[in-house]
Amino acid sequence: QLNQKNFSFQVEKVNSPDIPFRSIVNYKNTSTLHLRLIKTDDKIRKALENQYDEKYWATLINTPVLKSWTQPLPVTNDLQEHNTEIKIDGLPSGEYILFCSSDKNFNNPKALLGARSFYVSAISYVNAGNDYFVLHRETGQPLSNAKVQVWKQQYDYKQSKYITQKARLYNTDANGF
Repeated sequence: QLNQKNFSFQVEKVNSPDIPFRSIVNYKNTSTLHLRLIKTDDKIRKALENQYDEKYWATLINTPVLKSWTQPLPVTNDLQEHNTEIKIDGLPSGEYILFCSSDKNFNNPKALLGARSFYVSAISYVNAGNDYFVLHRETGQPLSNAKVQVWKQQYDYKQSKYITQKARLYNTDANGF
């Protein structure tokens, strides 16, 4: 176990558009991470909805890549776990997956793999119970006259899975309510 390689990482669920952000990486006996940035769409989201499916990693490996790079990690050679933050360049609004590997060949069966999905958006919200206020993520100012589409997940016993369904559409007032 002392010599075993491992890594894990986290990305904030929502980041501001066009501004670089960080991912925190926890690692042991690993000197380099190989990263891929994937722009998500409905087709990719559908293919990856079950992370326990045996095709999950193969689907990620074969998904078109928006950007790829190699990130050296501080070398310690002390067999201990360490944390560091790595920079992710600013991105336009959208949904993404950060996909990492311990090996430049993501197909290598011995490679450690990890993936995190996240969003880039200038929109944020705060709520108290069922009262929601839609705000600009950076300034905190209310977003008036914003259209807010609510979606709900319900379990479908016939299909044995959760189904996402459109719910009510709202418009915010001058206070973002």
